[in-house]
Amino acid sequence: MENCESIDFEKMLAEADIRPTAMRILVLEALCGNNHKWLRAYSLSELEASLAHADKSSIFRALTVFLEHNIVHIVEDKSGQTKYALTTCGEHMHCQGPHLHAHFHCHICNHTYCLHIEPSSFPKLPEGFDADKVSYVAEGICPNCHKIK
Repeated sequence: MENCESIDFEKMLAEADIRPTAMRILVLEALCGNNHKWLRAYSLSELEASLAHADKSSIFRALTVFLEHNIVHIVEDKSGQTKYALTTCGEHMHCQGPHLHAHFHCHICNHTYCLHIEPSSFPKLPEGFDADKVSYVAEGICPNCHKIK
């Protein structure tokens, strides 16, 4: 996966046929977060808090466009909140096709991270089943909380 610091968001949006507005770029930057080693999933309220001068509806509209173009994906963890994370495929941002990777939810800080586990490590489905999304969430303590502990 690319380092968030090296991503040209304007180019990425243009390649996806999305007009690169200032708000859309701010939302993408917020989704990259402070920790560039692990991509994290953020709830709408977390994004709203980090983008103090943006209103919730503008952020939500940007996320909706990103979902339609597979720039972000929804993460379903046990927090009860819808969370959004940047979609990556191997070394590239913005991928097409099935979204197959795992997530890790820390029960101490309540953060959810994207884990890039090879799709071959997911269970093989019986004949006739064709998955286009697999939701796999491991739970425990993240590296940041281990340091604090």
